[in-house]
Amino acid sequence: MSTSFDAMRLSVAAVRGQMADVARDGVSLMQVPDVLPMARMFCAWGLAAALGDLGHLDRLEATTADAYALAETLPETAHLRFGLGVHHIEALRLAGDVTQMTVYATRLHDQALDHPPSLAIAGLLLGMTAAAQGDLSSARRWLRESLAAYEYDTPVTQHSGNWLAIVHGMTGDHAAAREQLHKIQRQGVPWITLWDPMSDLANAWADAAAGQVSSALASVTAAANLLRGADRPAREVWCLQTATQFGDATTADRLRELTRTVQGPRATTAAAHASALAQNDGSALLMASSSYQAFGDKVAAADAAAQAATAFRAAGSRGSALTAAAVATRLAEECGADTPALKSITLHAVLTPRQREIASLVAGGLSNRDIATRLHMSIRSVEGHILRASQRNGVKTRDALAALLAHRSIPESEVE
Repeated sequence: MSTSFDAMRLSVAAVRGQMADVARDGVSLMQVPDVLPMARMFCAWGLAAALGDLGHLDRLEATTADAYALAETLPETAHLRFGLGVHHIEALRLAGDVTQMTVYATRLHDQALDHPPSLAIAGLLLGMTAAAQGDLSSARRWLRESLAAYEYDTPVTQHSGNWLAIVHGMTGDHAAAREQLHKIQRQGVPWITLWDPMSDLANAWADAAAGQVSSALASVTAAANLLRGADRPAREVWCLQTATQFGDATTADRLRELTRTVQGPRATTAAAHASALAQNDGSALLMASSSYQAFGDKVAAADAAAQAATAFRAAGSRGSALTAAAVATRLAEECGADTPALKSITLHAVLTPRQREIASLVAGGLSNRDIATRLHMSIRSVEGHILRASQRNGVKTRDALAALLAHRSIPESEVE
């Protein structure tokens, strides 16, 4: 009986984010024959979460295969396969194994039948998988179904809600993203460390959709630092990849370090992406885009291609810039994505990060005073950035600059 209590304690340790402890003790506990089936399943939940967070993809499959088999042979553990699926599929997502995500998410959805809690989890799994693939329309649909499947607010609905906010942010719908975050706050479900950094990422994507890239970067950078301190490297990779997509050119060294411990294509691709961005290397950014496409992350692929277009344009390689922009545009249309990097390819000239952020806020309908307040700047400084951004892009007014970023037509009288 004591070993069963030990197994349950490990699942609690995972909820607290103590992943190194869980990975160290979990494998041996799973082999002890007298652990009760229910306790063994909860131990498997924690171990799958820990292996995913630590980037130990090579140990994940054996652990989850044994646990799924146990769940399918005993009535009292059958429903626990869905909770296991959350941690297993999340681990696959962190590693970048999108193909296997699809296999397991589809299988568990087909097994959910009409059991509301299981349907809520199944919708979450398919929504997570669609988001990881860049199928943002399907992701929205499945996550909404997850939220509608169960009448109570639980950690599962909280997780689905955060994912839905992220997806809204990826599509550029900052109002929907912010409203979803408000709904989560109103639920009052206690936050658990296991889900770090979901809230930070959801807020970051909402800010990015509103054009507040500096605020978005502050959120993901803080989350990455938190996860580094907690020794959860695969989640740190996710945060640093997102920061790179938002234009942070300082993530390369840390991502390169993380490739030594985090298995799977995401870490190596994110490291290559970060290195290419730091060097403003258009060709390497385009290669990173291809690598993201190869394992299935179309949104990141679109962002890397958009950054390649900007790098080529800065180098005066107009033909290469047009090619990269065409790749980014195609991927964005396939995904339904509208990110800060994708917005930048509509500009005719390269802007500084601050000019690009202010131009995005102008396109979002904010007044100069609102922008100054939000970015803690003087109105005169905001006006100066808008003037220089407009001049660089051959337009005469802030309205024309906003139209350029929003893909709207510009009157000839407002073009220089």
